Amino acid sequence: SSGINAEYGTLISDTISSPTHAASLSFIADTIKSHSSKEIVAVGHRVVHGGTEFPESSVLDSSALDKLASLNSLAPLHNPHNYAGVVAATRIFPHALQVGVFDTGYHRTIPEHAYTYPLPR
Repeated sequence: SSGINAEYGTLISDTISSPTHAASLSFIADTIKSHSSKEIVAVGHRVVHGGTEFPESSVLDSSALDKLASLNSLAPLHNPHNYAGVVAATRIFPHALQVGVFDTGYHRTIPEHAYTYPLPR
């Protein structure tokens, strides 16, 4: 189903069953192309753990992807899926800038009293 959003254009809502990130992104790309002639110029990716390699948002080129893959063990329930999404988006949108936004980058900015927890003796 779809509706109209005056500020952003057509709002498209759909439910799909997809086995992979690539299949999901292909569906999204096809849906966007069927509703707009505009090219996707950038894709933002939320990534859970950037380790010390990614202290802030970063362009995810091939070198950065190698580093990102090496961090999967830091967040094994999240990072492998984040990585798969970046790889799929890179294939589907080959001319688009891929940018990672890291949760750990945000957590580096909170004050000490917010991230320090008391432990029982």
